[in-house]
Amino acid sequence: MSWPLPQAGAHSLALKSNGTVVAWGHNNYGQSTVPGGLSSVVAISAGVYHSLALKSNGTLVAWGDNHYGQSWVPPGLSGVVAIAAGQDHNLVLRSDGTVLAWGRNDYGQSFVPFGLSNVAAIAGGGSHSLALKSDGTVVAWGAGGPGQSGDPHYGQSTVPSGLSNVVAIAAGEEHSLALRSDGTVVAWGSNTYIVPGGLSNVVAISAGGSLSMALVALPVESPTLQAALTGTNLILFLAGEPGKTALIQASTDLKHWRTLGSCVLSDQPVPFTDPQSALFPRRFYRLVLPYGAPWLEESRWAGGQMTFNPVGMPGGTVVVEASTNLATWAPIATNVLGNTPTPFTDPQSAQFSQRFYRLLKP
Repeated sequence: MSWPLPQAGAHSLALKSNGTVVAWGHNNYGQSTVPGGLSSVVAISAGVYHSLALKSNGTLVAWGDNHYGQSWVPPGLSGVVAIAAGQDHNLVLRSDGTVLAWGRNDYGQSFVPFGLSNVAAIAGGGSHSLALKSDGTVVAWGAGGPGQSGDPHYGQSTVPSGLSNVVAIAAGEEHSLALRSDGTVVAWGSNTYIVPGGLSNVVAISAGGSLSMALVALPVESPTLQAALTGTNLILFLAGEPGKTALIQASTDLKHWRTLGSCVLSDQPVPFTDPQSALFPRRFYRLVLPYGAPWLEESRWAGGQMTFNPVGMPGGTVVVEASTNLATWAPIATNVLGNTPTPFTDPQSAQFSQRFYRLLKP
């Protein structure tokens, strides 16, 4: 699943890695009843009583309440690259950078400004709509715009003057959010939604009916190392954020790296000895924080068998999978990663003309 999950009135949608959709919550208009056979989905969005799914071929599927035509898909609609469901209206972004909208339109939320182009992202709110252009500016229309009368009229469609360098947008029921390239957030509309003071390092935003969310990237201190030669052995002194685990890697050409081991960092230098340093005329070293996906190192064919080193966070469990066509994969072993790489050998490798391998977290 991906973050953020679509924010709806009283139902939720989740997109699974296999391209299928799961829905739960209120179902009074069928909004939580996913159409049978729906697959190859790449994006989802939820309105108050309706749901949308974008398929990998650029077509759209809609279901749920259709009082305003929001669950009706325009005939021949194709080339869609992004979708956004408002309260009772829909927006789609097409591959040519233009926007199409339909559904409820009592505040002009489905009336796309004439000539709008070069759009990179869209968002649908309660009764307003947003578009992020490729130049980092935002266009808004619908309730709360300049001269807009009636309720809601909180200025959610009145983009702050000078707003630029925007990389993401989100729309709530009566407010709007913009994430800028410097990691800060701008909000406008109903004055209930004030950005917390000092909010920074934001990498994603989302808006619900009466709430705002920001995903913050915690700063990570880069580990450091110093070296000293003792006899014929090179001793590395490692330092970094206390408690973090770092992998020590070595290379003779700065292109191919081999993991030697791992250590838990401290605010005081931690020694690590490379007993093989005397075997090389020159050797380079680096520290890697293993917080992403595990990987394979040093694949080699020996004695009619394939051997490689699974590498990742020490103590973590990984599943080794194999395939002959990169389409169908089968688990062949489960390994617990150690402080130093432990070679894994596939005893069946000689039975295949070609065989591919990958590591997965269970």
